[in-house]
Order: sequence, then structure tokens, then C-alpha cells
Amino acid sequence: MKSDFLGDNMDYETIVPLQATDNQDPESGEILVTGGGTVRIVIESGASVRLEIDVDGDGTVDDYQYATWPALRG
Repeated sequence: MKSDFLGDNMDYETIVPLQATDNQDPESGEILVTGGGTVRIVIESGASVRLEIDVDGDGTVDDYQYATWPALRG
């Protein structure tokens, strides 16, 4: 996988286990994606996902964005 923001090499780690009912989108949990910077994906509900973006990987969140699962899936 490649990202203009995170670069060619990305890793991910489940910080808080994902919880989902049946085959639905996750309702809670956290995933940390790292590369040139980091994006913490915080699942707020089955419909809402918060992205905490650290552009330079210094540990400080530079931007918050909100999305839905369909938007993240493309």
C-alpha cells in the first residue's frame, strides 16, 4: 500500500480491539497507521470515524478529520 502522506512503507497496529456486531462496520476500537507520519483511526460508532493526523510523527496531533466507513473504503 502507498500513500502520498505516509509514504511507501506503512505499518498498522490495533491499539484498542475492534468491536462489531455480526458483519457490520466496527462500532469501537483504535488503529494506528505509521509511515512518514501517523494516523490514529478512532472508531466512534458504526457510522463515525475520527482520524488524528500527526504529519511529522512527533507525537503531536496536527489535524483532526471525521469520516464515515463508506468514505474510508472509497
